[in-house]
Amino acid sequence: MIVDRSGGRGGGVATPGGATQHNDRWMSPLFRKSAKKLADEAEAQAEIERIKTLRVEDVAMALLPALGPDGVGNGNYTRVQQLCNDLVRDFPGATGLKPLQLRPRVNGALDLLERTGLVSSFAYERSPAYRITELGLDTLKDGTIAQRLGPGGYVP
Repeated sequence: MIVDRSGGRGGGVATPGGATQHNDRWMSPLFRKSAKKLADEAEAQAEIERIKTLRVEDVAMALLPALGPDGVGNGNYTRVQQLCNDLVRDFPGATGLKPLQLRPRVNGALDLLERTGLVSSFAYERSPAYRITELGLDTLKDGTIAQRLGPGGYVP
């Protein structure tokens, strides 16, 4: 018996064993992704691409609260990977290594936050972890992140 297991995505050719051919490769019916999962992944990838186009200052403003007491690290040292994951936490399709595409932009934002004294870093096993400083906490409380990072707010 030939079973069509293409899930209505089209382009699939059913075989007697239930495997489906997509784009000249055979895919086991056990490892197919649902249409919802594919849509979630596309939405997550679009958000990653959007974040990659943001100014470093904008990414820094999004990261500082994540380093605070209510953020991903609960005010403790936090690794870059955790911050990348936090930026796309609202997108279920952003799993695995996908958020690490944000690493260069996140590193740039963390460098800016560190130069402004809002975070400090600690090198642990070759990869740094970051923690919010007292100045960073005060900046969060005052809501003056943009002023500190924007034009005239950052003095090297």
